[in-house]
Amino acid sequence: MASTAVDGAKPVFTRLFQEYGLPKRIRTDNGVPFATNTLARLSTLSAWWVRLGILPELIEPRRPAQNGRHERMHRTLKAETTRPAAGSLAAQQRKFNVFREEFNHERPHEALDQETPAACYMPSPRSMPDRLPPLEYPDRFEVRYASANGGIRWNRRWVNVSIVCVGEYVGLEEIDDGIWNVYFGPLKLGRLHERRMRIEERVRKALSPSRCVTHVPGLFCYRCPRPFTRGSIQFLDVWQLPALVHDWLLRAIDTEPREPFLASRDVKPVGFFARRCVRTEIDVHRAVSIPSHVLVQ
Repeated sequence: MASTAVDGAKPVFTRLFQEYGLPKRIRTDNGVPFATNTLARLSTLSAWWVRLGILPELIEPRRPAQNGRHERMHRTLKAETTRPAAGSLAAQQRKFNVFREEFNHERPHEALDQETPAACYMPSPRSMPDRLPPLEYPDRFEVRYASANGGIRWNRRWVNVSIVCVGEYVGLEEIDDGIWNVYFGPLKLGRLHERRMRIEERVRKALSPSRCVTHVPGLFCYRCPRPFTRGSIQFLDVWQLPALVHDWLLRAIDTEPREPFLASRDVKPVGFFARRCVRTEIDVHRAVSIPSHVLVQ
């Protein structure tokens, strides 16, 4: 393949589906063309899979271990076919073909009780259809058509869904008063809140105190994406809980493991922290935003 664009990948998948049948699921990483930054990370290619009755299964970002068997196969593939690489694309493809034949038909695998993959493989009973079947939803669902701008009409107002869903029908299932789960076929895209008229992909949940930087009972808190280290701490655009910033940073440096603590109202951090932090007065009812450039040495 010359690139990972959808226009080049789709004909290859079409040929594979026609030859081997349709799988139930396809697990991939979050790269192109499998995922985008839209709701449910749905892409044009994965939307086509859903129309075929294939459920796209994405691993979490930066978690290759969730697809460990495939990554391990890639390690062997690269070691035997690309070191050194062939001098042309045609020659490289011949090396891939030799590896595929050996890997599938000749080399026994410990995970398969020393059988070859070809000996264990069974083709899918679902064949590739000539036409894409329509998306079907239960009778209790409300069904809306996604227009050319990627949105639907809901209560006489426009709600954005995804540009990937243009020309398709999405289903909405009411789960509470004014709250609807939004589906593209069997794939859940997110949750529509009528009060905000916006589809949110997921609801943030409070992490347990042991997994948070700080924790105040009854409030939401979020773990910092960078681990703390002694002597140097960087805070990356994370909404932290209301707390006394001065004591909070000192505890992060000097205390391991860090324990949750509460701050009193209207206490002003002093010295270096007062000059560098966004707010100098801390209220336990308001969150504090720490910008990415704040760096404590």
